[in-house]
Amino acid sequence: MYFLEYWLKTVTKVEGFAAEGFVITTLAIFIALVLAFRHFREGQGENRFLLIVNMNRLTIGLCLSLLVTYLVLLIAGPVHFNTPYGFYSDHIIYVFRIFLVAFFIGYFFYLAAQTNPHLYYTFEYYFIMFGAMLGLSIMCICSNFLNLLLAMELYSVCIYYLINDKRGSIKTHEAAFKYFVVSSFSTAFYIFGVFWVYYNFGSFEYQALSIVALKGSVVGAIGYFFILCALMVKVGAGVFFFWVLDAYEGASYPILIFLNLFVKPVFLLVIFKAAILSGSLALFWIFQKLFFASAMLGSLGAALQSKIKRFLIFTSLYNTGFLSCFFWDPSYHMLNGFIAFFFIYTVNSFCLMYTFSQLVNEKAKFVIVDIKDLSSIMPQDSRFAFALIYFLLAISGLPPFSLFFVKYYLFFKFAHVGIGYVLILLLTSAIATFYYIRTVRLILQDRRPTFLLTLRKANARMFAFVTVFNLYFVFFAEHLIEFLNNLPL
Repeated sequence: MYFLEYWLKTVTKVEGFAAEGFVITTLAIFIALVLAFRHFREGQGENRFLLIVNMNRLTIGLCLSLLVTYLVLLIAGPVHFNTPYGFYSDHIIYVFRIFLVAFFIGYFFYLAAQTNPHLYYTFEYYFIMFGAMLGLSIMCICSNFLNLLLAMELYSVCIYYLINDKRGSIKTHEAAFKYFVVSSFSTAFYIFGVFWVYYNFGSFEYQALSIVALKGSVVGAIGYFFILCALMVKVGAGVFFFWVLDAYEGASYPILIFLNLFVKPVFLLVIFKAAILSGSLALFWIFQKLFFASAMLGSLGAALQSKIKRFLIFTSLYNTGFLSCFFWDPSYHMLNGFIAFFFIYTVNSFCLMYTFSQLVNEKAKFVIVDIKDLSSIMPQDSRFAFALIYFLLAISGLPPFSLFFVKYYLFFKFAHVGIGYVLILLLTSAIATFYYIRTVRLILQDRRPTFLLTLRKANARMFAFVTVFNLYFVFFAEHLIEFLNNLPL
């Protein structure tokens, strides 16, 4: 153990960054091993189809083993650290990263279980996916703008490739190009803002934002504005969601799940940490406006959609508004609710999106896109239809499902802030409940199917897990409330 610890510190030279240093070093070794495996197999004259399948299995196994190792290193690593190299962690970030990496492991199992991954996945797909995950994890511990830029670009460069995974799809090419253009512009704005902050105050640290607020520098405030706009554009929150619809809609379901479930919570946590370390109250004012814009636009937009993917994108925007609520207070006492909401919402939302991805038109061989086609499910497979209804009700936050208790916790906290905020929360929740119930009503309609569906059966173990997961909080809700109140901060 002493040798391993010494080796990790020698590789990284940065306290608290040993896990990432080990993972990056090992990832490079794994890539070299897979390339050597391909060269050796090609020399043996192996069939190309079998070579692709074997390389995919080897790559998935290596990435999963590396993710498990990364999770163990995070759990065993330091909870609190603040290095002079621009990395910072506290208890909330520590717990959030553990949940994040654990979800990454489950997501990789989902990728491995996809039907015929060799059709358009190659072995580098999984390594690039791992790189995007690593970039998001590093973003959580960055404490200066330069490190954050490097972590964001590690994630963004990987996503450019991942969105364009279906090489024969025009919509996928269009989505990848739009994501590339918008992300490039937002990165340019971010660099421009960081330049002006550094030019005025000579620091890349988040604390430079507090100097902007104290000195009232106009140039520094301009840089501050560009940094915030860049981060909001990248996450697609509030009024900056204009590009998300086309970019996300063209992506395949595995990438849509990744973008909707993992990216937005990480960016929200990054912005909140910048506000905490800088002591800037202006950021919390922005969070308030972000909540109003995201929750209202998401709930109203989802109610007007006729396409399944756009419906899922707007519901994700709506839940981004709820996630923003936990950053309302400049103290940490509401961040335990953020962890609980992220955990419960991610499990339920993944199951819902996974179920939608299993609905395939048997004749045309593509995933159905119109919400009205959901009425064809019940006559063909009632069990699958009830599973989809269950996941829709679970994500809606209605009682007695688990997400309801986190929203109740949020309502209770906002009651001390003002009754107006509670009414806004109730209004957006009522709109969201309307379109979820409307979708359930559509599924229950026993109409004659317009075409046959190939219903890939939802994973029985996954359905059983989510059922137990929700029922646990129905009968033992006090455990969740106790966790929210007693999580050390």
